[in-house]
Amino acid sequence: MNWEAVGATGEVVGAAAVILTLAFLAFQIRSNTRAIQASAQYDIQVRLSDISFEIGYNPERSALWSKILDETLSEEDFGDAQLVEAHWVIRGILVTYIAGFASYQKGMMPEEQWRIDRDFIRRFVALPVVKPIVDIEIDQGIINAEFRKEVLDRVDKADLSIGLRRG
Repeated sequence: MNWEAVGATGEVVGAAAVILTLAFLAFQIRSNTRAIQASAQYDIQVRLSDISFEIGYNPERSALWSKILDETLSEEDFGDAQLVEAHWVIRGILVTYIAGFASYQKGMMPEEQWRIDRDFIRRFVALPVVKPIVDIEIDQGIINAEFRKEVLDRVDKADLSIGLRRG
C-alpha cells in the first residue's frame, strides 16, 4: 500500500468536502436572507393592514382618514380632538414606514418594495394635514435623519396626489 497515494486521495476528498460545505453554506445563507426579507416585508404589511382594518371598520376613523387624505383641507378644518387623533394615526403610519426603511437599509426588504413604499410615503407627507404633523415628529426626534434624507428631503412636488378624488 502506497501511503503517499492514500494521503493525496485524502487531501482531494477533504478539498471536495470543503467545497461542498461552502456551497451548502452559501445556499443556506441565500435561503435565510430570502426568509428574512419576506418576514420583514410581511411585518410591515401586517402593520399597515392593521391600520387599514382599524380605519375601515371604524366609521369615525374612516371619516378622519377621508379628511386626512382630502387635499383641500388643512389643520384648521379639524377639531382639537380630531387633530390629536389624526396625529396618532399619521404617527403610526410614519413609524411603520420608518421601520420599513430600516429593514431596507439592512438588506431585509427588496429595493422594488422599498421604492413603492417610499413613493407612497412621499405623497402622503406632502398632504396639507400631514405636513405639519411630520414637522412635529421631526422636532420630537421620531423621524430619524436617514429617513428624512431619503424620503422627506426628496419630495418632488410633481405628481404627489394621494388624496380622495371627488367628482
